[in-house]
Amino acid sequence: MRWRFIHIPKNGGTSWGQVFGLGTEPGHPHSPASCFPDEIWKVALVRDPYDRAVSICGHIFRGLLDGPLSPGLFREWVASGFPTTILRQGKAVIKAGYAFDPMALEVTAPQVSWISEDTHLLTLGSDEGIRLFCSFTGEPYKPLPVANKGRRGLDYWPYYNTETARRVRDKYQEDRELLLDLFPGAVDFEMEKGV
Repeated sequence: MRWRFIHIPKNGGTSWGQVFGLGTEPGHPHSPASCFPDEIWKVALVRDPYDRAVSICGHIFRGLLDGPLSPGLFREWVASGFPTTILRQGKAVIKAGYAFDPMALEVTAPQVSWISEDTHLLTLGSDEGIRLFCSFTGEPYKPLPVANKGRRGLDYWPYYNTETARRVRDKYQEDRELLLDLFPGAVDFEMEKGV
């Protein structure tokens, strides 16, 4: 069977690659689904958009922080418009992007930017989805290891106040529409935060 893993940044793709690789089709590790013909079976891990936003911020600032990402820094990053270039003394010290021509997608791009209508979606942390993938492709089952684990040490809820939650909701509206049924905790989160 011909298949390709669509590695959406900050969704567990490194763990997936360590176990299953990227599939039978060559290409850039972060190639979106649109780069592959329809006859290729495509699969992607998806993540709660609110959790992913915190992970993206931690990824962008990694190496610049002495400790875990703080809720204050996360809120400032969101209020600044989700920048992927961090400046220090007028010079870019981080350009966090997975730019891939012709789409020039960046790490902050919504998950729907990476997938197509025929991409099979598995939720990050779903053992059931991995077993289904293995039965369909004939790959031997293996659980995913934890790779690139952030240092935040918190659930994502404490990072948000109402305004930050609204901004993330608005940025990732398309993800919410497609994925919210997969993440019931995100619905509870939105109700608690009043967004």
